[in-house]
Amino acid sequence: MCFQIPNPVKPGNAVIAVMNIEDKILWSWHIWIPATPITNIAESNFAATGKVMSRNLGALVDATISAPTPAESFGLLYQWGRKDPFPGFCGEMPVAVAGTVVTAIEGPITVAEGIANPSVISYKESKDWQNDSDPSSLWLEASKTMYDPCPPGYQLPTRNKSCIFWSGNSIATNPAYSYSEENKAFSVGSLVFPMAGMISDVDGALSSAYNIVWSGRWDSGTENGYGFNTSEWRNKGNIRSRGGSVRCITLK
Repeated sequence: MCFQIPNPVKPGNAVIAVMNIEDKILWSWHIWIPATPITNIAESNFAATGKVMSRNLGALVDATISAPTPAESFGLLYQWGRKDPFPGFCGEMPVAVAGTVVTAIEGPITVAEGIANPSVISYKESKDWQNDSDPSSLWLEASKTMYDPCPPGYQLPTRNKSCIFWSGNSIATNPAYSYSEENKAFSVGSLVFPMAGMISDVDGALSSAYNIVWSGRWDSGTENGYGFNTSEWRNKGNIRSRGGSVRCITLK
């Protein structure tokens, strides 16, 4: 399979898909062209091994905590376990994925239905977006799965509680953190995270109330995946039908 990009290259995100003769999507791929170079940062506050991307997955530029955070630094939003991204607060509405305008339906749906409909958000209050798969077959923190949305050479982060970011409610007391209400960003060590919003599990709508940064770990026996949640400024279980940011780390 091959595709063409314009010359000169225009930064942005796209999802391309392969279809059968009945126009059913069989698989899709996220194409990401940043506006500025991505760097990998050794940051023990976030990852015990490997290095961390300097921006969220899908972001065109790095975020900054010392100036107003540009929307281009927000990146894309992911329901826990899904490989396909959803647009966040990009300033352009309506938005489309694989040529189809993004819609939200009350779920759950099957994993196969999610693959066939990358532009459909499946929401379910306090529930998972899917109902037919062991979560461990979707995202993992110890290895890379076919549903891991990070590009080649990267994987989802580990919820390692020896790292400050994943250790609990520490932003108010730990000097490794900094938060700027004015500029809508927070940092841990040398990493900056924009307050990129989330997708609600109640109705599938975008919400700017707070932000989730997902890890690859799921919470056995619950509807949760683990992520850093800015409503409480700590690592906690979050409903998997919510959509949050992803910050990739280099493969171990």
